[in-house]
Parts: sequence; structure tokens; C-alpha cells
Amino acid sequence: VTYLIDALANMGQEMVRIDLQDSNSSALVTIPDDAHFKYVVMPMRI
Repeated sequence: VTYLIDALANMGQEMVRIDLQDSNSSALVTIPDDAHFKYVVMPMRI
């Protein structure tokens, strides 16, 4: 969870969008005003 918090803290944005499907799929973080910004978080199971 800290990697997601670190990413959000360093974006410098007040509004972001996080698209989630399920626990086996990636999460997509985007900035509503910037169509070129995409941050993908992949799930990892150990």
C-alpha cells in the first residue's frame, strides 16, 4: 500500500482517478486534466 501512497503524494494533484477491477487486475491511476498521464499498479502475490 505504501507504493500507492508514495505515488499519490508525488503527483502534486488534488484530484486523481483510480480505476480498480478486482484483486487480480492492475489498478490504473490517471489525472482527469492530463490525458497523457497514466500510472499502472500491478498486483503481486508472494
